[in-house]
Amino acid sequence: MRRALQTSLYLFVLVLSINKTSAQYQFDLWNTDNGLPHNTIRAILQTRDGYLWLASLDGLVRFDGVRFTVFTTGNTPALKSNRCTSLFEDQAGQLWIGTEDGGLVKRHDGVFTTFTTDQGLPGNDVRRIWADDQGSIVLLIGQRLFRWKKEKAESYVLPTNAPLVSPDENQQTAIVSYRDELGLHIVKSGRTVTLTRASGLSSLEVTAIYQDRQGALWIGTHSGLNHLKNGVVTIFTTKDGLPQNSKVTSISEDRLGNLWLGMGDKGLVRFKDGQFTHYTTANGLSDDNVLSIYEDREGTIWIGTYANGLNRLSRDVVQMYSEQNGLPSNNVYPILEDRSGNVWLGTWEKGLARFTNGRFAHYSKEDGLPGNILTALAEGRDGALWIGAYNGVARYKDGQYTQFREKLGSDFYYVSAILEDRDGAIWLGADTKLFRLKDEAVSAFTTNDGLAGNDVKAILQDRKGVLWFGSYGGLTRYEDGRWRAFTKRDGLASEKIRSLYEDSDGVIWIGTYDGGLGRLKDNKITSITQKDGLYNNGVFQILEDGRGNFWLSCNLGIYRVSKQQLNDFADGKVRFVTSVPYGRHDGLSNIECNGGTQPAGVKTHDGHLWFPTQGGAAVIDSNEITLNPLPPPVQIAGCLLDRAVVDCRQDVKLAPGQQSLEISYTGLSFIKPEQIRFKYKLTGLDQDWVDVGTRRTAYYSHLPPGTYTFTVIAANSDGVWNTEGQTLHITVVPPFWRTWWFLSVVGLSLVGLALLGYRRHVTKLQREKAAQVRFSRQLIQSQEYERKRIAGELHDGLGQNLLVIKNLALFGLASQNSQDVAQAQLGEISTTVSEAIEEVRTIARNLRPYELDRLGLTLAVESIMTRIAGSSTIKFASQIDPIDDSFSHEAEINLYRIVQEAVNNVVKHSEASEVSITIKKDGSQVVFTIHDNGKGFAPDTERGAVATWSRGATQYESGSDLMRLRNRGFGLTGIIERVAMLNGKLSMQSSPGQGTTIRVSIEVERKEEGEKRGRGEGE
Repeated sequence: MRRALQTSLYLFVLVLSINKTSAQYQFDLWNTDNGLPHNTIRAILQTRDGYLWLASLDGLVRFDGVRFTVFTTGNTPALKSNRCTSLFEDQAGQLWIGTEDGGLVKRHDGVFTTFTTDQGLPGNDVRRIWADDQGSIVLLIGQRLFRWKKEKAESYVLPTNAPLVSPDENQQTAIVSYRDELGLHIVKSGRTVTLTRASGLSSLEVTAIYQDRQGALWIGTHSGLNHLKNGVVTIFTTKDGLPQNSKVTSISEDRLGNLWLGMGDKGLVRFKDGQFTHYTTANGLSDDNVLSIYEDREGTIWIGTYANGLNRLSRDVVQMYSEQNGLPSNNVYPILEDRSGNVWLGTWEKGLARFTNGRFAHYSKEDGLPGNILTALAEGRDGALWIGAYNGVARYKDGQYTQFREKLGSDFYYVSAILEDRDGAIWLGADTKLFRLKDEAVSAFTTNDGLAGNDVKAILQDRKGVLWFGSYGGLTRYEDGRWRAFTKRDGLASEKIRSLYEDSDGVIWIGTYDGGLGRLKDNKITSITQKDGLYNNGVFQILEDGRGNFWLSCNLGIYRVSKQQLNDFADGKVRFVTSVPYGRHDGLSNIECNGGTQPAGVKTHDGHLWFPTQGGAAVIDSNEITLNPLPPPVQIAGCLLDRAVVDCRQDVKLAPGQQSLEISYTGLSFIKPEQIRFKYKLTGLDQDWVDVGTRRTAYYSHLPPGTYTFTVIAANSDGVWNTEGQTLHITVVPPFWRTWWFLSVVGLSLVGLALLGYRRHVTKLQREKAAQVRFSRQLIQSQEYERKRIAGELHDGLGQNLLVIKNLALFGLASQNSQDVAQAQLGEISTTVSEAIEEVRTIARNLRPYELDRLGLTLAVESIMTRIAGSSTIKFASQIDPIDDSFSHEAEINLYRIVQEAVNNVVKHSEASEVSITIKKDGSQVVFTIHDNGKGFAPDTERGAVATWSRGATQYESGSDLMRLRNRGFGLTGIIERVAMLNGKLSMQSSPGQGTTIRVSIEVERKEEGEKRGRGEGE
């Protein structure tokens, strides 16, 4: 019986590329210390939505470059196992996951579905997954091959005539191979190729098979790498550069044509142009046991390891030259390229270095330098090298040094900038002044001459011959012997100038220590700072590459920004600029760049940009820098509603009472993902885009009811925007009391209430008007009654007395009476005249109580009781406090009339035998009480057994209560009105046979206030 065939299946990825290669890479690591659930990564895949998926031994992992999302049996019930083995995305965008013991898992639209032996799967150990040319899912379960079609597993018979290599090279590609006693059999393009040791194969112990973009096969074995093309096998072994005692376990080709090899437990190998480069933990790889290799859509290489997580390989942008490469010191300051292409580097305390043909030569003070701390370099028109240092300046020409310290004097410490102008004069910017050397003559300039500052850091002569000096104090222009200083008043954000640059348009660019970048154009300075998009406010050097970009240095690294974008910002065309920083991740061993010495960086003839740092010289090949042209896919990652997770794959609805909405989003670029910038807008609330920088969460609280659309867009680290972004529809359901039907009901109800209130108000006004009319009529009637009474008293009393006097006088004149008779007649005339006088006094008292003016309020009130007591049988008892000067004249009259009318009412109507009158002054209040023991009167039917009225001006509602009292007499009505005029309160109690009590309380007011109120001048 023949031995069962042992089969092996290998899955590989072919992708396109546009980038160029480099031998230097940076390794970034993610493991269980920073988010992974397990350090074994068996498979890596980027799905078409942009996410990177990882198959780990403790869960399925989704990665956006910043955050991990882990799916396990604990948070995803559909999963039956956390031990993932393989990943595949089909043409429909569905993600397929293989597991060790949990079967096959499908993820579609965020929903997981698991297929196990319970659903007909032949086994739960799914090792590999891919698709054939018919779109069917092909599975390696155990050591057997199956086709998964319509959710059923069909045996895959080997050998087969069906080609298994996907025609779409951007999809994962599968090679089916199996090994028996005859050799290695590879099923390719419908035919089977058999390889043996005799045909050139290095070993039948095959561990990996990969088909590259040219259709050639790469076969990894226990004893080397085999290349099969056009029937010819080429073997690569340790003699060609492969690690000793290694085996090739994984193979992948990137878009640059690099072949990447996982060497079991011997690390990672890159094969390019016949050369092998070996990477291990010594080079930054986290673990030498490589399990998976993958290139994403942007060309980034990802490495999954057995014991230490996920590695990202990023090509170094920066090449460093340090002491390891021959520099005398890592602390580099001025850098200059001379006309011969030599690069000169001034160091701190270790002298001068010259870089020629990849090698460094060293010069020190012993060789003639003015010092070992170098602060400035410049090349003269004659090719001489000018060198500035602490405590000296020297000129180097033809191997000879010429010192200038004595010529310049001793009142400076160092020279930071040197320039030879068109006239052959040498300008030296020192820490205390500016020097000019010309024909052995030395001139010095300071702020007294017009310099903005004495500590000069940069010197520039523009194309017109104008000299510019940057100093700690501002910018200075020198033209035709005239100085012009520019400071913050002229638009500089900082007066600490460190670098100057003139571009091809004649625009002067100003770099500062802490105020960003300035543009001087048409005598106008525009500052661009960190708040406007610059990576940092430090601009120590300005270098322009051949693609229209500025490269700027600062204490936190090097950053790139488009000159066109800077001009657009300065011209008001854009509101923000995009900066791309470069740091440790890009190859900078020390991110702190040095400045304040000229030149603080140089662009060499070959386009390389040199910057001085604390860790050596940083060199960037600007010609090799490629921008990432791919806008990042944008995804809504999740939503929290009142801190509870909600499904945001569909529209989000906020019920009444739900207030806080938190939306997480992400941009899926894995090149510097931490630098992805976002803008979002909530249509229906936000008027414009909200620029949130790198923040990945939007917060909304207390949204008004309505329908909204949340849109988020993103830009990659090179400023390429995905303007379509991602949207989420949000509905805020109003509470019932804010719904249209409720508001309609309330509105109609309010209208009805308003109409009802209006009608009641109109009725009330009509009633009050009628009461006022009745009151006016009664008042007119009372006035006519008073006139009639006064006329009657004048006619019947005073008139009759005067007539008697007249008749007596005529009678006495006409008769000859005796003296006794005459005296009797005169006595009668005298009596009649007295009666007339008393009659006049009574009338006058009724019109105006003259006692008030003569006696005061207290005695005037007492006179009322004295006069009435003398003319009636009622016994009066009184207790009156002094109340003079407590009220205004107008108020005194009203209070007098109240007492008078109250007493008259008692005398006329009460039939009382005793009356008590009390007037008490208690602080700011005067209380008048009159009580009689008379017959009393019946109460109103509306008020019960005891009639009580309490009226005050501030409480007065209508005239209806007065009309209710009309039958009580006008005197009572007058009392009520006078109390109201005094802002007092009146209460009355009476019942038949129990007498009557009237109580009036009035607030004491200052006399002048009462007089103003009486004149109508009060409030």
